[in-house]
Amino acid sequence: MGASEFDINSTSPFGILERLRLGIPIEDAVILTVSQLSEYIKRKIDNDELLQGIWVSGELSNVKCHSSSGNLYFTLKDEDQSQIDCVMWFEHTLNLTFQPADGQHVIAKGDVRVYPQRGRYQLYVKELRLCGVGVLWERFEALKRKLEAEGLFEPSRKRALPKFPEVIGIVTSPDGAAIRDIVRVCKKRCPRVQLILIPTLVQGADAAPQIAAAIKLANELNMFDVLIVGRGGGSIEDLWAFNEEVVARAAYESQIPVVSAVGHETDFTILDFVADVRAPTPSAAAEMVVPDLMELQTRFQKLLERFSFAIESFLRSARQRLNALTSRRIMRSPEELLDIRRQRVDELHQRLIYSFSNTVLRLRQRLASAEGKLQALNPKGVLERGYAYVRQPKTGEIVKSVHMVSVGEKLEVVLSDGKLKCEVEAITPNEG
Repeated sequence: MGASEFDINSTSPFGILERLRLGIPIEDAVILTVSQLSEYIKRKIDNDELLQGIWVSGELSNVKCHSSSGNLYFTLKDEDQSQIDCVMWFEHTLNLTFQPADGQHVIAKGDVRVYPQRGRYQLYVKELRLCGVGVLWERFEALKRKLEAEGLFEPSRKRALPKFPEVIGIVTSPDGAAIRDIVRVCKKRCPRVQLILIPTLVQGADAAPQIAAAIKLANELNMFDVLIVGRGGGSIEDLWAFNEEVVARAAYESQIPVVSAVGHETDFTILDFVADVRAPTPSAAAEMVVPDLMELQTRFQKLLERFSFAIESFLRSARQRLNALTSRRIMRSPEELLDIRRQRVDELHQRLIYSFSNTVLRLRQRLASAEGKLQALNPKGVLERGYAYVRQPKTGEIVKSVHMVSVGEKLEVVLSDGKLKCEVEAITPNEG
């Protein structure tokens, strides 16, 4: 940079500023445009060799790659939450050996320059080296592993949202875009739903305890059907309150179903894993929680139309059946049906009498046959034909063999008309 550009004798704004820097009094007031001031600062920084080719250590955040140019834009941050915007042109990104992502700890080499249109300084990165996972990302992963091991993310404990909530609690900042989006969507979908804001910080060191206290307060009030907890988008640092353990445990202990609505669809926080439902955005959370009244009315109208159509179809079918029945000859002349039925009764009566008579006759024949068989087997009938049987007089045992008696034994001979007392004089067995 030539010294003439800051000539103290020059009447240009830069010459005047240089005279002011050296303490030389100036009578005329110095009035600069914003562009002139930005350009002056830019030239001063560009001329400082200490700010050229420097290495800076930090954590990547808000990493974005321009879709058309391929240029990489990101922010470097440290543990003290200091940050600097960075740009890496496409020709330098070709040399990268890794895919930059939020949370990575890197060292970047580049030049500090001023972007005059915005009036801010940036680091124009030429080299980017991966040093490891960033501090915040390590804390996030460590807490995630811990809570998952304790069962706080267990799907079986997550509750379904009520289909028709009447009172919805909203834990967020009263000044953020999230509350405006939620209210707008809820009132559009169902104006009668009651929304109650439990205001809290959503960013900064005091945010996490306030969010946890708001969740506990909502449970103590015992008036909410569901709770929406969240905020709009931001960097990992902006959303960090929702990664704190105190918030996660408050959501886990909540008796009210909790919907996590933090950031954008690509943002994930610990609260997302603990909550009963994770919504990609606050607006989406409102859509999940509140039923669309117009949609319900449309569905009800369609169901009503289907029901009406079904009733009409049923009545039409019943009417056709009735017409078909009334058109039959028998319905026009019911006495004809009666005559047919009377004749049928007479026929059945005759068949019944005939069947009964045949049955009685068969039974009588069977009875006579049985009587004949019994008569043939009757011992008295055998005796009447001249036969007799011998038995022991005392026991009544029938003598079937000569070996059952002895000579001199008294026996009783039974005939058809009486009994004989006999004594055995001799026993002659059959030969052979």
